[in-house]
Amino acid sequence: MSNPRHHAPCNGDILEDPSNRCSTAEGAAPTALLRTMLRSVVRGIQEWRQTRRAERELLAMDDRHLADIGISRSDIASAVRHKHREVASVYPEDS
Repeated sequence: MSNPRHHAPCNGDILEDPSNRCSTAEGAAPTALLRTMLRSVVRGIQEWRQTRRAERELLAMDDRHLADIGISRSDIASAVRHKHREVASVYPEDS
């Protein structure tokens, strides 16, 4: 007698082969969770790199140029990290 709880190992992409045991809730949920977590980590790294790049560019400017855009050297980190709120208020969304 075969054991109904025994499953064959996953052998392919769960999206391509719906008969694959990995496509059940038992295998798909952890895979989907892992994909979601990986995407989140990648997005976080991309946002961090973009923030650091913007911060480096502003730090490379002299104080006169910074004053022209309305920030001081001591405001750079805060301005870069809170860019979403400030940009949203300065540049309203296109309708």
